[in-house]
Amino acid sequence: MVELLAWLGMTHSELVSVGSFIGGFAALIPLVFLYFQLRQLNAQLFQTERNQRALMNQGLINRSSEITRWFAEPRMVGLTARVLAGETQFTAEDLLVLGQALRLNLTSAQDAFVQHKAGLADQISLDNAMGAMQYLLAQPVYRALWKVNRARFAPEWATVVDRLIEEMPRGKPHDIVADFQVLLAEVPENKRVTLGGEPPSPRLDRPLFRRKITPVPTRDCGQTHQIHTFGGCREQTSPHE
Repeated sequence: MVELLAWLGMTHSELVSVGSFIGGFAALIPLVFLYFQLRQLNAQLFQTERNQRALMNQGLINRSSEITRWFAEPRMVGLTARVLAGETQFTAEDLLVLGQALRLNLTSAQDAFVQHKAGLADQISLDNAMGAMQYLLAQPVYRALWKVNRARFAPEWATVVDRLIEEMPRGKPHDIVADFQVLLAEVPENKRVTLGGEPPSPRLDRPLFRRKITPVPTRDCGQTHQIHTFGGCREQTSPHE
């Protein structure tokens, strides 16, 4: 040991310090690897959560599309037009169909509400579901049907619906065709508008599509009777040949 210290030119205390430094550095290497492994695991968990949220949002959109398609059937279209017009005289069959339509929308909105509360659905998905539900509950007919169906829902969700009805104004009868004609008359002409300024003036002299022509580099062929082409220099021929 003494001969080794003499050969290294170090004292015993210096050798111990070097050994401690090497040991500490060796213990640091696994920590570095652990850090990168944790980062990779965190990225995988984040991606898994994003995929799960995407699946939940896609499921909500698919169900909303199915409900919209069902509302577009002739029977539902006729009943919806009568509800919006303010009619209140319906048969028992009509009321059962309207009650099922209300329950279908409320169930879809409830699922979006629960999934959003659990952090599995985006805000935009919740807003879409709640907006469709509020559109129905603004009508007096659906508010009356809600009183019939309220006991069939969970108390927490029933409280949410009750609060929305209290805060939402009651819809008034209206003519869908007349309202559409008014809105159609208010549609402005199509204008090309740029952000932060007035629409640019049209350039009638500018062609719609303009081909960019790349100039061909010229080269002196060095001979009087030779011309330069894409393939190189060739002999100039007479136009009559």
